[in-house]
Amino acid sequence: MTKGMFCKKRHNHKSFDYYLACDVSKALRWSPRNKRRRATRAGFIHVDTFKVNPPGINGQQWGIIATDDRHRMRWSYTFTRKSMASESLSKLISALWTQYKVRVHTIQMDGGSELYRASIKGLERTHGVRIIRTPPYTPEFNGVAERSNRVIFDKVRTTIESEQIPSELWPFVLQDMVRKTNCTTTRAVDGLTPLESFLNEVSPGQDNKPDLSGERICGSQVTIHIITTAALIINQLNQLSQFIASIKSIPVICSPVISTPCPTPLFPSAFSRLSQPRTVAKQLEEASVGELPPNPTIEDLPKVVWKNRRFVQEDSLARKGAKGRKSWIRSHGMFFIELNLQDQPIGH
Repeated sequence: MTKGMFCKKRHNHKSFDYYLACDVSKALRWSPRNKRRRATRAGFIHVDTFKVNPPGINGQQWGIIATDDRHRMRWSYTFTRKSMASESLSKLISALWTQYKVRVHTIQMDGGSELYRASIKGLERTHGVRIIRTPPYTPEFNGVAERSNRVIFDKVRTTIESEQIPSELWPFVLQDMVRKTNCTTTRAVDGLTPLESFLNEVSPGQDNKPDLSGERICGSQVTIHIITTAALIINQLNQLSQFIASIKSIPVICSPVISTPCPTPLFPSAFSRLSQPRTVAKQLEEASVGELPPNPTIEDLPKVVWKNRRFVQEDSLARKGAKGRKSWIRSHGMFFIELNLQDQPIGH
C-alpha cells in the first residue's frame, strides 16, 4: 500500500493514510470487474476461425469456436478446408434452433471472407440475422472470440503435453476441452457453469447442473473387449493362413499369430475409431487377383490393399522378400500377421 504525505492541521482538508491515486494508477494487480454483457438473452454469437498444424487424423486443419455472449457457452467444429467455416456456422445455427429453440439473432465476426460467404448472407437476408464485422487488423474488437480461443487452446496444449497424446489427435482433445470448459464454473456468469446458465434459460425450473459422474482424464488408456470382433479376426487369420499354405513353394508355418510390435495397438485408446475389418476374400477381390500360376513364387502373391486416408497403398510382399525381411498385411488399422521367409514360426 502506498503511504501518503502527512498533512498539518493548518491545512483545510483532512489528512489521509495512503495515496489513493498511486494505488489505482500503479497497481500491479487489479481484481477484474464483471463487465456488462451486451446480450440479455442467448443468441448473440461471437465466432472466430483458427488453423492448426499438423493436420488432424482425418485431415482436419481448420476449425471454428463459437461463444455465446450471454452465457459464455462454447461450440467447436473442425474441418479440412477453410471455405467450410460458413457451413459449420450454419450447422450450429440450425442445431440451436432444433434442439433448444434458440434463434441466433446476431453474429459478430472478424473481416475474414471465410465466414462471410453465401450461406451467411442468406441468413442475413431471409431470417434477419444481424452480422457485425469488425474493422481490419483490430482483433481486440472481437475480444470475446479471441479470448475463447486462448482459453481453449491453452487447455488443449497442456493436455497433449502432459498426457503424451499424439498431436494428430488434437481435434478430439479440442472437443473434450470445450465440453469441460462448458462444465466449469466461471465468474462471467456469476459462479455458474456456462452449460447450467444456458440451460436455465432454455429449460427453466429444472436441475440443469452438469453430470460429471462418468468424467475421465483426457488421454487415458482404455481396454476394449469385443468378442465378436476378436472372433472375426481369428477367422480371417485362419483363412489367410490356408491361402498361404496352398502355395507350396513358400516354406511358411501357418500358425496365425498377431504381429508385434504393432504401430496401431490391438486395444486402441479412447480416440481410436473401431470398424469391422474386411474379409480376406473381399481384400483379394478389391486387389483384382486372378488365378495364380501352377508354380507360384513370392512375386506372384497379390497386393493386399489397405484403404485409409492417411496411408498410401501397401506394396506387394515381394518388395522385401529377397532378403527375408518381414512384410505386413494391413486391414483397417490392424496388423493381421507377419510373414517371415526364414525357417521359423510366424511371430518370431
